[in-house]
Amino acid sequence: MLWSESGIDASNHPHGVYSIPPRDLDEIAKQISEEILRRTGKRVAVVISDTELFPWGAMDVARGSYGIKPVKMEFGEPDSYGKPKFGGVDNIAFMVSSAAALLMGQRGEGIPVVIIRGLKYEWSNEGVNKTLVMRISLKRLLKALLETVKHTIIVLGPSIISMLMLTLKVDISASDFL
Repeated sequence: MLWSESGIDASNHPHGVYSIPPRDLDEIAKQISEEILRRTGKRVAVVISDTELFPWGAMDVARGSYGIKPVKMEFGEPDSYGKPKFGGVDNIAFMVSSAAALLMGQRGEGIPVVIIRGLKYEWSNEGVNKTLVMRISLKRLLKALLETVKHTIIVLGPSIISMLMLTLKVDISASDFL
């Protein structure tokens, strides 16, 4: 996983004090979850987050997780009208991190932990760092791509598609997709 400033953090530390993250935050999340289970008898998922810088501002992202399936794969699954959904790869761990950040804050709020109740999620022993490769079948991907092209042709119409293909110098006809 990439970190801005190589993970070296000086924010929320005394002047001249820096920290670096542990090597395996998925394992740390697992240890926290197991300790909560040991002390309370309750099985809880844990997501460890940290702030990352983006061109549009700062946002908390998942750096480690345990007990929650980090990515929900529904690419090409039917939407509420039965059509294939062309998004559907939801980074649940990052969404949880972002939601928690709204309560934790970015500066001196001093809120290190947020408990989120009522979230429906799939339990997983696989952490966010072990879910780097998306597993989607080629057949499902091609089916969703074909449906996207068909839908685009229907919405724009064959004449607009033909004009676009001529402009882009594409050597196929719209009927190849129907």
